[in-house]
Amino acid sequence: MNLEYINGIIFLASLCGLAVAVYIRYKKTRKEILVCPIHFNCEDVIHSKYASVLGVPIEIIGLFYYGFLALIYGTAVMVPEIITAPISTGLTFVTSLAMAFSIYLLFVQVILKQWCAWCLLSFVSSVVIFYCVVFF
Repeated sequence: MNLEYINGIIFLASLCGLAVAVYIRYKKTRKEILVCPIHFNCEDVIHSKYASVLGVPIEIIGLFYYGFLALIYGTAVMVPEIITAPISTGLTFVTSLAMAFSIYLLFVQVILKQWCAWCLLSFVSSVVIFYCVVFF
């Protein structure tokens, strides 16, 4: 498969994850209700005791992760050689950690017995990114 095409898919999935993180952060800082498009209870999930790691809100972690990937892979769409072997190894490592964290967050929703469509969309973005980085 064409490398620019894969980089483009990762870039778009990163933008999707970034948009979700921005939306959640925006709603939380304005203390507005997070509307769930498929009638799950996003509020209980994003305001649960699991909504931060070491005091850092999860959506902030998402902002940095997805923003970083969007920058790297957006550039790589135009300049594919920017992703050298060492950078590729680092991206594979970071993406693998993010995928493991996303699986943990999915299980948090199972524990809470509440689902958040925005969180699930972020999970799908992570899966797409992980798959493309690891298998291509």
